[in-house]
Amino acid sequence: MLVNHLAKALDQHKEKATLSNAEINSILQQFTADRLPRIKQVYKIARLVVRMHARHNLFLQLMGRFYVPYSGDVAANKASKAIAHAPYLEFLPLPTSMAPGWTKFRRSSMLSISRLSSCFTALATMAFSVWIMYKIVSVIVSP
Repeated sequence: MLVNHLAKALDQHKEKATLSNAEINSILQQFTADRLPRIKQVYKIARLVVRMHARHNLFLQLMGRFYVPYSGDVAANKASKAIAHAPYLEFLPLPTSMAPGWTKFRRSSMLSISRLSSCFTALATMAFSVWIMYKIVSVIVSP
């Protein structure tokens, strides 16, 4: 967060109450470099969700119609993972308690098994989509 960068800079320069233009530009460049990967991640997720809701192509139509409604908490868990690693105000204390749903998305509790299950889910979805495409094509091509 920009506030975190500014607070660190002001802590380093306690003798003066202001920052120079060069220091502010440096802080803004560092903030941009820190935030750009997360912004790209959020953009990609949002773009995919919007296209799926708009049924942009056949794959997304099949995903939105047959997979997502029956996938349980997969979509909510993906969104929670993205939100759980968001920046926070470093100069304020973090809450001592956590809601039960958030404990499984902490960085320390992330297991490689969850990554494997995500890969398996994606693979199963792709296989199902290929099978549906094959059935559609075979019906169209057969006399």
